[in-house]
Amino acid sequence: MAQSAKRRRARRILLSGLRSRRLWEGLLLLSLSLAGAIYAPAHLGEEAYPIGPFQVSLRWSPARSGMSELVFPPLGRVSAHTHKGPTRLEASLDAVDFQALAKLVSADLDRQDEAFHEIAAQAERAALRFARRIIAWAGLGGAIAAALSGAILRRPTLWKWSAGGGLGGALAVSLSLWLAWATYNPQAFRSPTLRGGLESLPWLIEAAQDALSQAAEIEARLRRIARNVYEMYQRIDELPPPFAVAEADVIILHVTDFHNHPVAAAIARELAEAFEVDFAVNTGDLTDFGTLLEAELLRGLREFPVPHYLVTGNHETPDIVGALSLIDGLTILDGQMVEAAGLRLLGVGDPRAASYSAQAITPAEAKQMAEEINRSLAQLAAPPDVLAVHNHRVGMAIRPGLVPVVLFGHSHTPMVAFRGGTAYINAGTTGGAGVRGLETQEPVRISLAVVYIKKEERARVIAVDLIRLSPVAEGFTLERRFAPSS
Repeated sequence: MAQSAKRRRARRILLSGLRSRRLWEGLLLLSLSLAGAIYAPAHLGEEAYPIGPFQVSLRWSPARSGMSELVFPPLGRVSAHTHKGPTRLEASLDAVDFQALAKLVSADLDRQDEAFHEIAAQAERAALRFARRIIAWAGLGGAIAAALSGAILRRPTLWKWSAGGGLGGALAVSLSLWLAWATYNPQAFRSPTLRGGLESLPWLIEAAQDALSQAAEIEARLRRIARNVYEMYQRIDELPPPFAVAEADVIILHVTDFHNHPVAAAIARELAEAFEVDFAVNTGDLTDFGTLLEAELLRGLREFPVPHYLVTGNHETPDIVGALSLIDGLTILDGQMVEAAGLRLLGVGDPRAASYSAQAITPAEAKQMAEEINRSLAQLAAPPDVLAVHNHRVGMAIRPGLVPVVLFGHSHTPMVAFRGGTAYINAGTTGGAGVRGLETQEPVRISLAVVYIKKEERARVIAVDLIRLSPVAEGFTLERRFAPSS
């Protein structure tokens, strides 16, 4: 009897332990699946959709309370508590086809009604496609997370764990989306929260004026940074080689992607003087939408201390190109080769600058554009010493050895690479990605490049300085990259 009682007690302890283990395993599966179902759509679910004359990016993320945000770069964002549930929905205006918009607002009432009906239908289709995309990413994220938890616990039936996690993740996000849809109240935007330039309504002109008037303090900070950079480099250049670059015959300032930053031109002028550059090359994207209102922010390019050469980016428009052509000392290059400080400079503008759409060229279009440039360079009896384009995919696809220096931007990521006698240089974003750069948790740093060139039988890059400035912390980082010895 005693042995029987012991066996029963041992069986109860074992069953209790198994139940406890299953409980913890179930909790682990649930928590990891939920984490994966949230992470995947929040970080990978963003998608851009054409809606009438607009291109809009939609994003989903978890939140403490139901929130909708409308983002209007470079002006700011409008948010409101529009629904119930732990869901934040964001719609960002990426591009405007101003020609199509002009046709829309100038059409007769019947055509306007028909056009707006189609726009509403496009918006509804985009919302449904976006919801399916978010649910799919939630299911995939939950399945992967559950499979990982099953692997950690060494479960033999990983596919069951994965299926359960995927189903649970998709169901959880589907419920949150359904709750948002069922309780959505667009009237909540009558009491919105405004951030960015929109805080200073009544509207665009005042927003632009405020941006310009508030730029003085930031400009003062950036000027102090520029002077510190120059003083530090003076001390570096007093050191023996390889720190000095006194043998450079030509110094080029490379700037790019201002994106309406009101003091980007000011800091470029400051560093052009500090480093005593011979000329500046700007690889485009000065604005966001290419409107004449934004052209007012370009006045900082006037009275630039050195010759300034520009290739257009995808955010330029015919209106902006027209405004730029009136600035003394600024030369727009699009297929032309000019001589600057004894170097041959060729610039090729972005194809999108000829239209009113800011959508970037596709990777396939970038590849085709680079192939056309490669063929043209190979046929030239006197190829350029410096090639300037906007898109980084085009720049990086230029064949090594065809030209000593390739300058580009677009990606907002500063970099320097040397391949086969060619220096590939991306100045990053001299405007800190504009307003978009301030929307991240860590604001994007202002960046530019200084290129040191030796004139021989063929121009040769000696070194490249990548300079990153932080107007918030009043700090900077310096990275000098020397070209490999041949």
